[in-house]
Amino acid sequence: MINPESLEQIETQVARTPGPAFAVDLHGEVVAWNGRAEVMFGTPASEAVGRPCAMVVRGTDRTGQVLCRAGCPWLPIAESAVRTDIPMVVRRGPRPAARVEVVMRHRMLRDRLGRPVAVLHVAQ
Repeated sequence: MINPESLEQIETQVARTPGPAFAVDLHGEVVAWNGRAEVMFGTPASEAVGRPCAMVVRGTDRTGQVLCRAGCPWLPIAESAVRTDIPMVVRRGPRPAARVEVVMRHRMLRDRLGRPVAVLHVAQ
């Protein structure tokens, strides 16, 4: 569980991100979801927050291979210095059949003591 102070920092950072953005805790549960993500994915924050990221984003590669799943492979990569831009196809808007290709950029978010608490995902 993310402490309230860290959660406030995360929510502020997600809200200030210019594009569609959201944050997940280290277990892959959505903890913050901005208005641009609501428009892009067709899912209001009230329905996204608290759910597993894989269930909300449902990203695939171009061939339909599932990228968003339990045990997300991108969470550990987000802490490395390696650039973690991953192209994926995601649902666009409220219709499940409407899909769009995006590049997801991942970055580790830390609390005030420097401990990793969440991963920021930004669709570009």
